[in-house]
This record gives sequence, C-alpha cells and structure tokens, in this order.
Amino acid sequence: MAQRSARNRASCCLLALLLVVLVGIELHGIDLGGVRIRLQSVQYYSYWDFTVLTYRVKQLVNPPASYWVLGAGDCITNSHISPYSTWFEWTDSPFRGFRFALDSANRYVYVVLYGRWDVAPTPVAVIRTGPGYDPEVYIDSIDGPACAGSSISLQVINGSQVSFPDPIGADTYEADEQTTLRVSSTSQSWTLGHVVSLSIPEGASQETVSSIFHVQYDPFLAAAGTTELGVSYSLVIDEEDFAGLPQGIYTITITFTATTD
Repeated sequence: MAQRSARNRASCCLLALLLVVLVGIELHGIDLGGVRIRLQSVQYYSYWDFTVLTYRVKQLVNPPASYWVLGAGDCITNSHISPYSTWFEWTDSPFRGFRFALDSANRYVYVVLYGRWDVAPTPVAVIRTGPGYDPEVYIDSIDGPACAGSSISLQVINGSQVSFPDPIGADTYEADEQTTLRVSSTSQSWTLGHVVSLSIPEGASQETVSSIFHVQYDPFLAAAGTTELGVSYSLVIDEEDFAGLPQGIYTITITFTATTD
C-alpha cells in the first residue's frame, strides 16, 4: 500500500492528518503438524456459476508431511467438483474429504465447485508417514465448503481502501470513498460487526484517534440470501483533539465480522 506523509497546513497548531482505512475479512488459517494451511480467498464467479476456494499450503519443518485432508460433507459429490480443481483423492480416513499430496514446500490448492457455496468450519488433517513408525495424524478445523445448515459468508465488494481529506481545523470530515459489503447467509437472522486496530505515530493518542473515528452502516434488513449494504466513515475533530494528533501516518484496520444467531 502506498503511503504519503501528512502535511503541515494553515498553522503549526493545526497538524494535517492522513488516515487510511483498510477493510478486510479475516480468513481462518492454522499451523498443524508442521504445515501451515491458509484459506487465501473464496470467490464466486457468476458468469460460469462456480465457487473457487484457494488455499495456500506451506511446509514448516523437515521431514515434510505426506498429505493433508480437507473435510467434505455428504452433500459434496463428484458431480459438484470442477476439473479445474487441484488433483485429489477421496478418502474416509480420518474423515470423509479431499486428500491432497504435500509434494512441494509451498503451493496453492484450488477447490472449484459448481454453484454458489458458502464456507463454514470444516475438519482438516495433516498426516505424516514414514518407514518404521505408525502414521502421525493431526486434526483441527479450517473454513471449507459448507453443506446445508446455518452458514454465512462476508465479502468486501468495493472500497477496500479509503482515505480522508487532510483536516485543517475542527470539523467533520467524510471519507472520500465508501465500502460495500455483501453478506450471504442461510439464516434469516444474523449480526454484522467490526473490530478496529490502529497504527499511529509516536506521541499520538490512541484514545483520541478512536474517539474521532466513526463507522456508519446504511440501514439493512438481516435476512436469508444475499444482502449488500454500504459502510461510510467520518472524522469528527474538536480543537482539543489536535493535541493527541501529531503529524504522521495514521492507519486504521477494520475487520468486519458476520455471525448467525
């Protein structure tokens, strides 16, 4: 991300502030049995009507593990799987799912399913085999394709990075852009929230930055299906706030969350 320094504006007591908001979704990942598995992205392509789950898999220790298994519910059969998926074998051990070889130190694995799929916690396993000892099996969970039931997904459609004009005095400053979120849920009742983290210059007040920054959701109705809504941002600055806002780069990271009841 390109960053630019804040500028001194009208007088020495009014220090310019650049505040960039990064909006994202925290996708689940794990370190398991000496292997790091991360769900990098979930993308639905309406033109072709398929969903792509992209995992990044990295070996962390030697000797390397032999293979890993991503759980698959009974609702997933060969008829749902596109040939563009990374090659796998079906397995029932330690649970039903896709078994992928761990044949490189760092690789991407693609699970391509026909239709639109949400994600939900899914069992995952790493298996180590070798001569002279029984297989070592490590089991945890990671986000994977969800079968019927209560499931929910959250996407940032646009506005993943927004900025504010440089404040030159006490006033309310609206962000230059808005964010559009898309929530897809099988439940008719869900809740949207967010968590804010700050990266601020030395001498800046975290309390001041938190108090001047405001997040506003457009009105929406939580319902089953797909809901798109806008999110806007503002800075509400009083004269006394500038004492806690020295010149520098201010970055706010927002992690949006959507949960079902």
